[in-house]
Amino acid sequence: MAGRIFFTVAVTVLCSLTYAQELVWEGFEGKNNWVMVEWRNSGRGKMEISEEQSTEGAKSLKVIMNRERKTYRDKVGVSREGYLNLARADKVIMDVYCKSDDGLAVSIAFDIGDKGNYYESVKRPLKRGWNKDISFDLAADYFKCEGSDWKYDKSIPDRSNITKMHIIIYRPSNIIFEETVYIDNIRIDQKKPV
Repeated sequence: MAGRIFFTVAVTVLCSLTYAQELVWEGFEGKNNWVMVEWRNSGRGKMEISEEQSTEGAKSLKVIMNRERKTYRDKVGVSREGYLNLARADKVIMDVYCKSDDGLAVSIAFDIGDKGNYYESVKRPLKRGWNKDISFDLAADYFKCEGSDWKYDKSIPDRSNITKMHIIIYRPSNIIFEETVYIDNIRIDQKKPV
C-alpha cells in the first residue's frame, strides 16, 4: 500500500512539473503602461483604463476606434514597451469584450531585438460579447514580417528578446463608424521548470 501511495504522489509531482503554468501578465489593475500606436496605416482611437467589462480584477483596457473617413485605416493598435522574455512561453491568451457584431478581429505583434523587427500573428475573429481565452501560439509559423513579404508564414525567431508587445484591433474596411472593445486578463502560458 505504501508503494502505491509513493508511486501516485511521484506521478502527480512529475506531471505538475511538466505541465504548463498560466500567469497573468497584465490585468490593467495598476499604472497604465500602454499607449496608442501611431502608424501611417492605422486609424485613430483612444484608450483608457475602465471599470467596465473585466474578467480579472476590477479593471480592463477600453479601446475605442474612431469613426474613419478613409477605409484603408482598418485597424488601431495599443503597445506596451519593455523587455519581455517569452523563450519558455507557449502561448499568449487574453479576453476581449466586443460591443458589436461588425466583424472585428484581434491580433498580437512583437518588436524583436535591437532593430525592432516586427512580427504580427494571424487575426482572431471577435463575436459580440465576451471572447474569452483567445489564444496565440508563440511557436506557430503564422506570423507576418518584412522578411516574409508580409505573408503569415513565419515563426518568431527570438522570443527571448522582445522589446515591445502590440495588440491590434481590425475592422472590415467597409465599416467606418466608431467601435469599442475591452481587453483584459492577458496571460502567458509557460512551461514550469522540470
